[in-house]
Amino acid sequence: MLLTISNLSKAFGDNQVLSGVSLTMHRGDKWGLVGANGVGKSTLIKIVVGEVEPDAGSAELAAGIQVGYLPQVLAAGDTLTVDELLARAQEHVHTIEAQLRALEARMAGSDDS
Repeated sequence: MLLTISNLSKAFGDNQVLSGVSLTMHRGDKWGLVGANGVGKSTLIKIVVGEVEPDAGSAELAAGIQVGYLPQVLAAGDTLTVDELLARAQEHVHTIEAQLRALEARMAGSDDS
């Protein structure tokens, strides 16, 4: 299990955008969020990544799972390309990869004899 959402609900004032949403996502699953504007797609993602608190229910990620999220509305004045925005969302991955390469180089150069 990568993600479990249980009985999730969220309203903004009188506008109930999520009500009793439940799902489980397993490794290898492929999902798409499709719907009209205002039905809660972005709100669901924001709850999963911890940007928004649900009114009820829970969203739990498996240990070690990280979610990259690119908001659909960018900050005013942001002139980055899509490639630059995606790279920014994965900066932590590139940092970890660089650390691993440095450790590999140190291990390859060490002489334990």
